[in-house]
Amino acid sequence: TPFIPKDTLIATSGCQTDCHALKLILQHYHSHQSSSSSLTVNEVAHALSSRLYSRRMRPYYVFCVVGGLDPDTGVGRAYVYDAIGSMEEVAVATNGVNGKELLQPILDRMFVTSNDHDHDHDNDRDQTIPLPGPIGVFPKVVPTIVRGTAEEAIEKVKQAYHAVAEREISVGDSLVICVLQKGRGCRTVRVPLKEH
Repeated sequence: TPFIPKDTLIATSGCQTDCHALKLILQHYHSHQSSSSSLTVNEVAHALSSRLYSRRMRPYYVFCVVGGLDPDTGVGRAYVYDAIGSMEEVAVATNGVNGKELLQPILDRMFVTSNDHDHDHDNDRDQTIPLPGPIGVFPKVVPTIVRGTAEEAIEKVKQAYHAVAEREISVGDSLVICVLQKGRGCRTVRVPLKEH
């Protein structure tokens, strides 16, 4: 979509007319921002959350994922939303209805790693995501950074989708992966899945 910064993507699912209306509203929001500065992925994420929340009494039937590159660090960011604008930054996200419940845990296991800079890949099996503690005690933050190359990520996503396509007939016949890389823009990879 041309109004979105080149380092940001928005995926929507749900009611198509609500998805289109939300797109027009975000275009309007962007056109009223200063033309001298481009929106960052974080600003797009918060603008979308505000717009969805403002309609909480009559919500859009839209489920969104915003992904993009932080302009300062070049690190990828992903945000997921529910229909009333609750937003969470995550390491990996799924969108849509068919196979989502099967796919998300597979992606979590394949991608979520420790945020530590001295990460040791041999200890991946020992990494656990903590459960919330007692009231007033904040647990360790769930990691939101995925380590590895773009090609490794593409292969993992292909494996995950092939696993889900074997078990869920309504997933679809192909997969489209959009890869954002700093300085390279967006590249699209199309992968055929098993035909049912």
